[in-house]
Amino acid sequence: MNIKKQILIKLKRMESIFPELNFKYKVNFNLKSNTSMGEYSMNNDILYFNMNICKKTGFKIYEDIVIHEFAHLIINYKYGKNVLVHGKEWKNIMRLLNAKNISATVDFNKYIETNIKVICSCKEHFISKNRFTRLKNGQKYKCNSCKDYLKII
Repeated sequence: MNIKKQILIKLKRMESIFPELNFKYKVNFNLKSNTSMGEYSMNNDILYFNMNICKKTGFKIYEDIVIHEFAHLIINYKYGKNVLVHGKEWKNIMRLLNAKNISATVDFNKYIETNIKVICSCKEHFISKNRFTRLKNGQKYKCNSCKDYLKII
């Protein structure tokens, strides 16, 4: 089954959890961005998905992005603009929809095979082949969290 069809099926399943809401949103699969996997436009009631990134990560990873954006839509229908974008109401909806990653952001780069795993004192990082080559050749990179240097494993 193609990815667009999987996304539409997932959206319909989530809609069925909220029969009291009269959904009238649209879906757009043409989000062009190097950094955004999905977006919800509150003004136009449109869910946008980035198929370029989705094809690279696969639907299993992308499924949480679909849930993430749909949760924004639900929050808009239930509360309007009276709540925080990634506030407690949104997090509760994410839990209700069984999201694996209840976070405002997702580092999709770690799911794309062209990235290489390195470590610091606090966690794993995924860097591009170019950055890996520079690291291997002596360039130093620091973790933004612990300020330790990244190390090749």
